[in-house]
Amino acid sequence: MCSVTDQPPTLLVCINRSASVYETFIGNGTLCVNTLCNSQQALSNLFGGKTSQEERFAAGHWESGVTGAPLLEGAKLALDCKVTQSVSVGTHDILFCQVVDIKHQDASDALLYFGRQYHHLPGAAAAV
Repeated sequence: MCSVTDQPPTLLVCINRSASVYETFIGNGTLCVNTLCNSQQALSNLFGGKTSQEERFAAGHWESGVTGAPLLEGAKLALDCKVTQSVSVGTHDILFCQVVDIKHQDASDALLYFGRQYHHLPGAAAAV
């Protein structure tokens, strides 16, 4: 996921066409990018593995966003989007997604994953 433009607010999401959520994203034309808090590491592990969609969504508390996409309650940041364009490249599609609603929590620490391990970014540092 990365930013494309701020007018209109648009980001891109790259997804393998063999991913279990691919047909859902394409069929619904919506998705929500939920950025996790440090306390949500277990949920990150579920979504990052081969766990079924049913098990993944049973683990968190969810609400429907403006687009109808699932927003994780307590997420650090939720970007509720409608898919406006899709481009196929190799095994993946690049989804261009217009952000239609944003929810965020300033006080919580963000969960980051790099170098094959989890790290957290303190809430105060995220506001800099």
